[in-house]
Amino acid sequence: MSQPYVSIIICTRNRSSDLDRGLRIFANVDYHNHEIIVVDNSSDSNTIKKNKKSCGKIGARYIYEPRRGLSVARNRGILESRGKIVAFTDDDCIVDRNWLTNLTKGFDSHEVACCTGRTLNYYTDDLSLKFERYYSFDRGSTRRIFSFNDLKLNLMLLLRALSLIGERRITPVAPAPFSVGLGNNMIFRRDVFEEIGYFDEGLGRGTPSEAGEELDMFYRILKAGERIVYEPKAIVFHKHRQTDRELIEAVYTCGTGVAAFLKKHMKRGDLHAFLCYLGRLINLLVATTSYRQRGEKDATFLTSIELRGWIHGLFKY
Repeated sequence: MSQPYVSIIICTRNRSSDLDRGLRIFANVDYHNHEIIVVDNSSDSNTIKKNKKSCGKIGARYIYEPRRGLSVARNRGILESRGKIVAFTDDDCIVDRNWLTNLTKGFDSHEVACCTGRTLNYYTDDLSLKFERYYSFDRGSTRRIFSFNDLKLNLMLLLRALSLIGERRITPVAPAPFSVGLGNNMIFRRDVFEEIGYFDEGLGRGTPSEAGEELDMFYRILKAGERIVYEPKAIVFHKHRQTDRELIEAVYTCGTGVAAFLKKHMKRGDLHAFLCYLGRLINLLVATTSYRQRGEKDATFLTSIELRGWIHGLFKY
């Protein structure tokens, strides 16, 4: 079976070394019918010069986008792309050799609008392992298909979540779209953007929310009756934050981004969004208290940071 032509979009800002490392890997991928588009949001001329050079080495298309924002850059990449299928990864990620081959396999039906893959930790230093322990990007090794039915209230899911109410990690029972996947490992049918719209430029890096744009896209796709496939064989490796400050900022934006995305839909009277916000708020409150009572200082601190972001996120959209 012939490979469909895929446009791979990588948005970058002030990470020339990471971008160069990630781009060089594409010379070894097993999927050849593709184009690579780098949308540069960088703020200094030296970084821009380096990024252009990195793109030239592998024949990637370079586009400079002066308007700041990850959603702005992603939308620019979509408009500039030529493929009927559009894939995204990030400048701080390394793709597996079979990444794109496995990621495109999910499009076995026109009802499948999007596929996501598995994101694993790249480094094994103490800070990366701490992030992985409490805020892992890994959505598991089981292939899943999500549909509109996953947005309906589910009593069994609620009861399973309640059993973990005092724990920080409730990913195994998290409702859609939180268990769907991540923005650094996703692919779409191009016509989906014409049907449901592009990335919300009021969400994501470069906006007050600092995150949440991919969850918003996944949510709108499922609400429109389309399906999303999570394919764990489509793997990228993520470079977690490398300083304590970066880790704290990442945890905080985990809260602000998701809360801002839910605020957007709560403003429209979305009951599911409201219940998700309320349930996670209760979980964070209880988990923070539980960790404190057990004397787990790192978990207490990080969960309290996310809780702060979760509350502040209501005022960032």
